[in-house]
Amino acid sequence: MKARLGPSFGFLLDASKHTMRKTLASLFVVSLVSLASLATQGCSLSAKEAVELAIEGDKARGANLDDAISKYDQATQIDPTNTLIHDKLLNALKKKEDWAKLVQAASRAEKADPTRASAFYMHGFAARQLAEKGGGPGQWSDAREPLEQAFAKDPNLADAQFDLAEVLLNLDDETGALKAYTKAIETNPENTAYYGFLAQLYRELGYNDLAEKVVRAGLPAVKAGDKAAFTLHSLLGDLMYKKSDKAAALTEFGLAKQACGECTDPLKGEHIAFFNLGSLQVATGDTTAGIGNLKKFNKLVCKSAMGLRYKNQCEAGREIATKAGGAVD
Repeated sequence: MKARLGPSFGFLLDASKHTMRKTLASLFVVSLVSLASLATQGCSLSAKEAVELAIEGDKARGANLDDAISKYDQATQIDPTNTLIHDKLLNALKKKEDWAKLVQAASRAEKADPTRASAFYMHGFAARQLAEKGGGPGQWSDAREPLEQAFAKDPNLADAQFDLAEVLLNLDDETGALKAYTKAIETNPENTAYYGFLAQLYRELGYNDLAEKVVRAGLPAVKAGDKAAFTLHSLLGDLMYKKSDKAAALTEFGLAKQACGECTDPLKGEHIAFFNLGSLQVATGDTTAGIGNLKKFNKLVCKSAMGLRYKNQCEAGREIATKAGGAVD
């Protein structure tokens, strides 16, 4: 008689298969956990390596900015999620004034954290610098969107509105520029430089009353040593002169001269203080002091490379001095 496989033997086979499946499943889970663990360890190692590179960059920054930039750049490539290292790279590139690379680095930082307003601001700021170095309307437009994004993500970022105003002005959008300058002041009324830019634009557009209003709103915020004092007092002096208020104009031009001290920085246009004050002093009877200031203007400006730029003022200064019985040469 042939032995017959009973039900118990079939059960054992089924049980054996079930156990094997459980074992394989357990091994698969363990493998996944191990892979995840390895991946996590890999990420941790990458993050650690990026931080170590950033620290090396911090140490090199004072003596070798290029080396620091290289370290920060490598670190952001290794760990693109570390926004603090992105900030280090952006600030270093800004210090070097490498605007093209700053645009590229800021774009990467935006992708790393799309909510980070500072990255968008750096992008727009760098694009603006590139445009100022000879860019056309296209480059000015490149700066517009990131600056708008920066302020949208951080409504306290007044500088984004100020730079946006400068961009819009170069895109011939005076209305947009007025709004952006105004928004910058509303956001940070303590930054007195903003008032000067807004007032100048109002004056250029012929809105002298509004320009005066802006200047007078900014002056109370001016503190000792504030560089904006020269601009605001000069603007108010010019506006008062246009209103035929020579006494007020003389006071303001005097305060502007006092604010700039030696008044020899051509980049800030400080030398114009000698012409403004000197010409009005002569007109109001203080001839000796007036001719003295016109002489300084002639020496600093008219006899330098800036003479062509200030041709009208140079000619006017000579004429005013001559009529008063003096000379600027």
